Amino acid sequence: MIGAIRSALREQLKTVVAESITAFENVNYDPTPGVPWVRERILPAQPEAWTLGERQEIGIYQVDVFVPAGGDTTIGDSIAASVRGAFEIGREMTKDGVTVGVRWSTVQPSTQDGDWYQVPVDIHWQIMTGV
Repeated sequence: MIGAIRSALREQLKTVVAESITAFENVNYDPTPGVPWVRERILPAQPEAWTLGERQEIGIYQVDVFVPAGGDTTIGDSIAASVRGAFEIGREMTKDGVTVGVRWSTVQPSTQDGDWYQVPVDIHWQIMTGV
């Protein structure tokens, strides 16, 4: 099931970020110096009982936006805003019969990571499944 969740979220990410600048989980990627890029990760959490006969699975789809450090932050902020906008509250994406809903998304505080300025975007997702 996590594969379907990842695929649904990834397909939505591709609507706003080119594959050529995306480091997909478990795929080798060498960023080009000076060129913005993003990295995706899926962070599943503990399933919760929701109602009798149903449970909620939740997690975070983290998309880190990287731009060259020491320069203007506008490009990183713009890419992060586009990513967040693609995952607005209530959006649903379906892949292989699994419907993933967005609970909320937020841009986290930025940090510098070596030669890169990083802007993290957290997309909180959920699915409902029968027990």
